[in-house]
Amino acid sequence: MNVTQLVFSWPREAQYSCEPDTYQGWAIEDYDFEMSGVAPAAGDVRSWEGRQWTVAQVENYSPADGSENSFSVAVLTMNGQVPDRDPWDSSGQRLMYVCISPDDVLFGLPEHSEALPKVGSEVHDMPGWVASTVREFEPVTEGTYDQVLVYWCAAAVVPQQQAIAA
Repeated sequence: MNVTQLVFSWPREAQYSCEPDTYQGWAIEDYDFEMSGVAPAAGDVRSWEGRQWTVAQVENYSPADGSENSFSVAVLTMNGQVPDRDPWDSSGQRLMYVCISPDDVLFGLPEHSEALPKVGSEVHDMPGWVASTVREFEPVTEGTYDQVLVYWCAAAVVPQQQAIAA
């Protein structure tokens, strides 16, 4: 299974509806996630927000446990050219986590490890779901992140359900 963070990099000259009064011309990026059996490749096309986007660049991350799972970051642009992206603004570790349930995908960029989900505990901002397993990924070559943690989530078992099951 390949999990991919899709980074839709808008052209710098594009106008946005989110904050037109404060827009200064820097790139704005939107994010989505995709799960598939195959990692994306440069030149692949995706439809998003009523437009055709082309994968301009792919970063690959390998699993720390040697499994067949993989993680990728695909940067997409409307013209297929590698964009001039703003630099990462953190001098610390560049860590991302992704929580995946059948209903939702949540990701975050924690500054402290205490903010990470704990296996066996309910995931903050995903009520009813607990982190059941976690997979660690590291960049194959230098990438956006130093480490990516992908949490697979399962439905939380509430005490009433436990009593019925017994």
